[in-house]
Amino acid sequence: MADFRRLMDAGKVTVLCERGTGDDSGCYRASFYHAGQRARFVRGRSGQWQPA
Repeated sequence: MADFRRLMDAGKVTVLCERGTGDDSGCYRASFYHAGQRARFVRGRSGQWQPA
């Protein structure tokens, strides 16, 4: 986790957070980008995070 935080602090990992609207209201999506790769996670209305 410390390595991930260092990469974020150095601007080598970026994140885009989105909040759902309409039918997706109450859901969130977080996309992390590093070295041409993406990891995306969705939090549903239940509050559980899961890979998207």
